[in-house]
Amino acid sequence: MPSSDPYDLAHLIEMTADGDRDAFSDLYDRVAPAVIGIARRTILDWALAEEIAHDALVEVWQKADRYSPERGSVMAWIGTITRRRAIDVIRSIEARRRR
Repeated sequence: MPSSDPYDLAHLIEMTADGDRDAFSDLYDRVAPAVIGIARRTILDWALAEEIAHDALVEVWQKADRYSPERGSVMAWIGTITRRRAIDVIRSIEARRRR
C-alpha cells in the first residue's frame, strides 16, 4: 500500500506547486483511493464518484500553490476540495430534476 505519511504528502504538494509532474503523479497515486472514498460517501454512483475524484485531483494540480499547512493537512485540504465538488454535482443534478 502506498505511503500516506503526512510529511511525504506535504513534500509532494510543495513539489507539485513548483510544477513537478512526477510529484503530482506520485501524489495522485497515493491519495486517489481515499479521494474516491470521500466522493463515494457523498455520491453513491461509482463512475460519478471516480469522475469527481479525478476532477478534484486536477484542481489540486491547478491550485497546489494555494495549499497552506497552517490551515490543515494535505489530505484535509484535498478532502475539502473533493466534498465541495461532490456537493456541486448533487446540486446540479437536483437543479436539472426541478426543471
